[in-house]
Amino acid sequence: MRPFSIILLIWLLVGPINLREVSCAQPEWKQKCIYAPLPEYPPAARERGLEGSGVFVLHLNRKAGTVISVTIEKSTGSAILDDAAIACLKRWRFIRNIDVSTVKVPFTYTATGLID
Repeated sequence: MRPFSIILLIWLLVGPINLREVSCAQPEWKQKCIYAPLPEYPPAARERGLEGSGVFVLHLNRKAGTVISVTIEKSTGSAILDDAAIACLKRWRFIRNIDVSTVKVPFTYTATGLID
């Protein structure tokens, strides 16, 4: 998968981006996200043409705004893609003293960059 495809998918899900991080604009929890690095499309997944959509739940340390853990609400259908999404999401940061303890984040990996 080309990096542009991943950027396009993230933009479609969360809004405008730059090449280093995802902008967290709308809905409310996104306004409180201060750092959301882009995911990597694993080379092994690219070689196999793996695609999938999943939903991940971020469990937050409310005081620090850090991600304590990530659980899978809906798998992408591929352990490789799930692991890549989790590794990325663990690095996300939110404002300190955030008023929510969990955040659901949809993730989609496609070879073409299009979401059906």
